[in-house]
Amino acid sequence: MTATGKVVIGSDGEVSTFTKKFKDPDMAVKTNFLMAEALFEMAKSHRAMKKDDLAREEIARGKRILEEALRDYPNTSLKAQGEFLLANLAQQLENYQEAIGRYSVVISTWPESEYAIKSQFQKAQCLEKMGQGLQACEEYVKLTYLYPDSSLAPDAKIRLGNYYYKNKNFKSASTIFRKFTENHPDHPLAAKSLFLAGNAELRNQLAIEKLSKENNQTYNPDYTDAIKIFTELVDKFQDDKDLRAEAMYWLGDSYFKTKTVEGQEKSYQIFKRLTWDYPETKWAKIVRGRLAEQPSR
Repeated sequence: MTATGKVVIGSDGEVSTFTKKFKDPDMAVKTNFLMAEALFEMAKSHRAMKKDDLAREEIARGKRILEEALRDYPNTSLKAQGEFLLANLAQQLENYQEAIGRYSVVISTWPESEYAIKSQFQKAQCLEKMGQGLQACEEYVKLTYLYPDSSLAPDAKIRLGNYYYKNKNFKSASTIFRKFTENHPDHPLAAKSLFLAGNAELRNQLAIEKLSKENNQTYNPDYTDAIKIFTELVDKFQDDKDLRAEAMYWLGDSYFKTKTVEGQEKSYQIFKRLTWDYPETKWAKIVRGRLAEQPSR
């Protein structure tokens, strides 16, 4: 195959993969967006390879392509996508304030767009990175109310629960995680979420008991909710053996902490069942040590 072309005197001879002339404006914009995305992906790879100078050059080229596409085709139907890509780029560069501003533009200008949903989620993530946890939570809550059927709504709920758990607001965390499992029983994180709900209930009681002792107050911990949650997990999610074994351990431990005769008996039964059902797990090993210290029944 041969091809001929004219070289304009004075040009720098640079060859471009795509011409800048398109009959369809949306195709022009889409092509530029794909080129920019390809450059961003290359930049990510080069940053991982410690080739920072090359990565910066690729990011700058990608950003320039995006900005030129939006400038040259201001009426394109893909403008929301372009603004989202620019916001995402700023986020990747850790320019979180700029990213939040751009995400906010997408949300307010194209509220019905799929990019508005994505922008809502990414905006909350930026706030998290900036250490503004409460504001991030507000944005996650907005997402769950404005876009309840979105695939990102479950992720937003999980992040809300994690925030409260990390900040030791165990009661709120437990409520969120438990509701998550109720509303999304088939979600891949349903079992893990229910486990975290039970763990949060357990830690909540321990935290209250510790605080009461420090203030010379009497408090009788109530492990009823923790027991209910761990029991539900053990009964419903039998396929996840590792998580179920751990849940059985904490269920037995919760019964043991009640310090009642019935609780001690239940604890013993669950511990024995754990050693029979999952003898190879570390939880069974811990249980065997605990049972050796207790009188046999």
